[in-house]
Amino acid sequence: MERVPRLDETTALAVYRIFQEATANAMRHANATILQVFLGASDAALMLTVRDNGDGFDPAQQDPDSGVGLELMRQRARSIGATLEIESAPGRGTNLVLTVPLPPTDPAQGDSP
Repeated sequence: MERVPRLDETTALAVYRIFQEATANAMRHANATILQVFLGASDAALMLTVRDNGDGFDPAQQDPDSGVGLELMRQRARSIGATLEIESAPGRGTNLVLTVPLPPTDPAQGDSP
């Protein structure tokens, strides 16, 4: 497994807040009994996956007034140049994948900022 690189402060905070909102949603709204979190990296991207076995929902039918947390996660992802994919369906749980592009690193410097 690839070591997760050090992120700049703005990116790290956005990733943390998205993680925080995704896990809170699973606990608060989804009635999930299983929550899985994966964090990994390649040379090109950092990937955070948050998956639950909760109630699920239809993202296309999400009420804009009740989906404030989802929209905030999308805005945070855009602000750092990341993509946020949310797959869910009623009765099928939710799978959230955040992909954050990483700047190229100089092999001589490692992952230092």
